[in-house]
Amino acid sequence: MEIISFINDMNALWIFLVAMILVYAGLIKLKIPGSKWIMAVLSLLISMIFLTNSQARHLATDIVPYFAVILIASVLLLLTLIFVAVKIEIFQKPIAIAILVIAILVIIFTAFHAIPTLYHMLPDASDSHLNHQMIEIKDEIYSSEFKENFWFVVGTVAVFLVLVLVKAAK
Repeated sequence: MEIISFINDMNALWIFLVAMILVYAGLIKLKIPGSKWIMAVLSLLISMIFLTNSQARHLATDIVPYFAVILIASVLLLLTLIFVAVKIEIFQKPIAIAILVIAILVIIFTAFHAIPTLYHMLPDASDSHLNHQMIEIKDEIYSSEFKENFWFVVGTVAVFLVLVLVKAAK
């Protein structure tokens, strides 16, 4: 029991570390040209959101178990598709990629309708199964201020990526 208590006490730190590692791994996987130090600082700044914002931490602790189930189901689906295929080159054809994308969309659609927390985050769903922090997050996500901030961040990231790619091309 002491280990579970320790994990709960350090919940914010665990979420911060996992977010930082996942963001850094994602940036490395995208093969964005530039220094690894810049990617590390960027992942640190993005993961600070989870450290400083209690709503983001609650969202992560409420949603992560469901995404773990979705991830396991997706991996099992991918393994099934690989074992069914005689040759791996089959997955390089456009039709196989389309089938894989459709399968992933079906898993996501099923998750939104099978997992109560995700279903009630949809715009037209009631807030009956959400706790007060999730209701605040839902209200924040669907506010016009969030949409404006979202597009500002997307635009900033796009400009940053274009600058990095232009610099790498020189």
